[in-house]
Amino acid sequence: MFERLTEGLTGALSALGGRADDSTRHAFIETIRDRLLDADAHPDVVGDLIERLENRLSRPDDEGRPASERFLTGLEEEIARILGGQAEPLRLRSSGTSAVMVVGLQGTGKTTSVGKLAQHLRTQKKNVMLVPLDVKRPAAIEQLQILGRDLDIPVWDTDARQKPVKVARAALKAAEKQKVDVVIFDTAGRLAIDQELMRELTQLRDKLRPQEILYVMDAMAGQTAVQTAERFVEAVRPSGMILTKVDADPRGGAVLSVRARTGIPVKFMGVGEKASDFEPFDPTRIARRLLDLGDIESLAEKFDEAIDREEAEELSEKFLSAKFNLEDFGRQLEMMSNLGSLESIFKMMPGGKQLLKQVRDLSVAESEMKRTRAMISSMTPLERRNPRILNNSRKKRIAMGSGTSIGEVNRMLKRFQTMQKLMKRISRSPMAALQNMLGGQMPGGIDPRMLRR
Repeated sequence: MFERLTEGLTGALSALGGRADDSTRHAFIETIRDRLLDADAHPDVVGDLIERLENRLSRPDDEGRPASERFLTGLEEEIARILGGQAEPLRLRSSGTSAVMVVGLQGTGKTTSVGKLAQHLRTQKKNVMLVPLDVKRPAAIEQLQILGRDLDIPVWDTDARQKPVKVARAALKAAEKQKVDVVIFDTAGRLAIDQELMRELTQLRDKLRPQEILYVMDAMAGQTAVQTAERFVEAVRPSGMILTKVDADPRGGAVLSVRARTGIPVKFMGVGEKASDFEPFDPTRIARRLLDLGDIESLAEKFDEAIDREEAEELSEKFLSAKFNLEDFGRQLEMMSNLGSLESIFKMMPGGKQLLKQVRDLSVAESEMKRTRAMISSMTPLERRNPRILNNSRKKRIAMGSGTSIGEVNRMLKRFQTMQKLMKRISRSPMAALQNMLGGQMPGGIDPRMLRR
């Protein structure tokens, strides 16, 4: 996420040293300007940020801070300001049924975002219903039905012969009777903006009077996406935005520009393919990530959402006392999977982007975790609790059941035995403990002390 921009900004900060004279300040500001423009940020947005930053850094510092600290703080706060300043949560009813319309062009990840938003709301104990409204595209209706089935979230049985407004009103009425907390309407998408689409969306808006209208924008599309967002804002007046494919955007120009250009707050962003790779958009935290300062708050919130505290406490005691078995380790791997992709976790750590450069392909680690989970799942409860009983016949059955080989099963068991022996010492170094289990690839579990949050 924003790798190229982060490299440029952190490089400018690293070049400062301890100097704070006029020439150093001007050189720093010019470098920041160039890096922001290289990232495809809108020139007007860049000009505003640079002007404010220059005024700020030209003033004397009464606290006597080092130049690098002053410049870093100034840049962080100005980036947070153009991103929106503060997080803006969804405005839902405190009681009764809330309606949320999700709008956007085809191919931006709109329907996928509907599923992710529903999953996010469910983690907040909300009862959710999904309603497909793209009656001209049966495939879009089917896609949402599949998503709902995979996430175990009910989807309204849309009759494609009816008008979207009629479908939406019937679904909302039924949801109110069923005491559904939030109804999410997946509206029609098109390859480009047209009058028919805008007319349909405004009719839905006027009839449903939703609490939120969320516009989905593809962050990878750069300033073209920002221009499209401006047209949607003019016609539909969305209350917030969802940015998709943020994890795949190395530049970040659209993300930096969209709030300032449209005046509409970004409320969520998609940072991966999993349903859990979906985060509330917090400008302060995003600014810290852009500068590779980490985002421990968001990481902690992910832990809180994905992990059962009682189970985590039980596991932590077992791991710290080295009294854990493969059943415990399998539960730990499942918790790790629920947190989202390993890359998204690393990028929330201070210096995480630099650390990722030193780590081998994360897809290998993800694959290793899945295979380890598959091997453990293919064991009987007795085998997971007492792996010493695993003879060649049992290992062959486990290998066949998990799609692996006997050699892989043996290697996994050997690493696990080593981990058991060294856990008391290695637990003081979480990364080493987890890396050990996956043969030096990447973390394969969760530091028990982190589970104690």
